[in-house]
Amino acid sequence: MNEAKRNAQPVIDKIKEYIKSSAVVGFDESGLYCNKRLDWAWITQTVYYTLLFRADGRGSKVLADKFGDSLERMTAVTDRHSAYFALHFLNHQVCLAHLLRELQYLSELNTEQEWSGKVTCLFREAIHERNTNPNDVINKVSWIERLDNLLKQNIEGFGKKFITFKKGLVKCRDYIFNFLENPILD
Repeated sequence: MNEAKRNAQPVIDKIKEYIKSSAVVGFDESGLYCNKRLDWAWITQTVYYTLLFRADGRGSKVLADKFGDSLERMTAVTDRHSAYFALHFLNHQVCLAHLLRELQYLSELNTEQEWSGKVTCLFREAIHERNTNPNDVINKVSWIERLDNLLKQNIEGFGKKFITFKKGLVKCRDYIFNFLENPILD
């Protein structure tokens, strides 16, 4: 095991350097038990490279220690875990795939309501707008206003999971449409 790690280290270091110099990097983490102890598998990815590593925790210090000042030069694409919002990225984009997956779950959880479908449509329209105009800087203000109108709706009767999701959107609303203002990078 140690020999394999030693042999792989130059490649791992090269991937890490590539990620550190990338303009856009996705980050995620997932808990796993190893010998009855909770560890964390961290995933960092770019268009071409993925680096997985183990850490004892899931706090912002893990990424700060691993990537240092390079975080300030990258756009991070993340879920809504609070650790990411404690870091100083050049730009921060909440992962729409995560949000759309949660919205799909909510739509299946309560098929009588339309709120989650309307939020889904808004996000998909924004994605379509970016894909249709990949080189344009698209003002996100009107998109945030449309989201705010949906967030003002009373969804108390839909259940706790809806309320929790809505509160999460309120907290990260300024990071949902950042991708519109940044042309697609090659």
